[in-house]
Amino acid sequence: MLEPLKLTIQKSGRLFNQTADILKKCSFHLEYVDRSFRHVFKDFPLEILLVRDDDIPSLVHRGACDVGIVGLNEVKEFAASFTDFTESNQPEQNCQQTQGHRLHYECHLGFSRCRLSLAVPVEAEYHDLKWFSQKKIATSYPACLEEFMAKQGVEIQVVPISGSVETMPAMGVADGICDLVATGSSLVQHKLKEVATVFHSEAVMVSAREQLDPEKLKLLDLFCGRVKGVLKAQSSKYVMMNAPRVKLNRIMKLIPGLRKPTVMPLYSGELTFSDIHELKNTDDYVAVHAVATEPVFWSTIEALKNLGASSILVVPIEKIID
Repeated sequence: MLEPLKLTIQKSGRLFNQTADILKKCSFHLEYVDRSFRHVFKDFPLEILLVRDDDIPSLVHRGACDVGIVGLNEVKEFAASFTDFTESNQPEQNCQQTQGHRLHYECHLGFSRCRLSLAVPVEAEYHDLKWFSQKKIATSYPACLEEFMAKQGVEIQVVPISGSVETMPAMGVADGICDLVATGSSLVQHKLKEVATVFHSEAVMVSAREQLDPEKLKLLDLFCGRVKGVLKAQSSKYVMMNAPRVKLNRIMKLIPGLRKPTVMPLYSGELTFSDIHELKNTDDYVAVHAVATEPVFWSTIEALKNLGASSILVVPIEKIID
């Protein structure tokens, strides 16, 4: 019996909800998540385990799981905690190196975007990173913070905190903080201002690819293919319209991401089975079908109408498989 591919994901929160939505579109529907932390599927050899997000990089790295979906911030914190960590800048390697093993980025998922940032009290006279010299900084990401500040040549005192980092300056525990920021509203609420960005983060899918046997690698590639197909479809739309033939080139330039559209002649007359062979081409108009890989805004639709396009349809796509 084929051993299932083991996927580990965050057990709750916004990242879980978005991950579950992607998995559902891949035909992996998670049921009874409040009662079960393990899910298996009959139609595809996959086992999903729900765990704490900060455990996911370690579980994948140790080989307890084959692939994980987690925030890039957790991957970077895990990797930075190893003294022999090196991050490859070579696209073909695409990995985080830790103690001889690699965490490969299978793909960036494009949701749960945020940034790890430094913030100080609003009344602080901040000019540059030297302000933090010898000061106490509270953070849930001590390894990333120390690595960043060391590269900047700034010595600091790190105050590791597991939660409620924003409250530390007001409590006198720290002079500033290093924490994840999405909208910045929490900083405003706690009278803090963002002054520097350590790195940007989003949900990623990582694997210990080099540790997998050939059968697991096949399963991993099939699973990644499903996920990438869903992700590509989410950012794409199927666009259909009737367009004047003489303005076709200008119209095609307006559709974002347009590649090799399908252009078909329109027909005049009554469409019946008895006279379908007698239909004649309508030379002045054509039907255009295309996949737009970028958002189609109202302004784009209005511009298409101004060029004479009509019967414009913009339809969502469920999956795109190349």
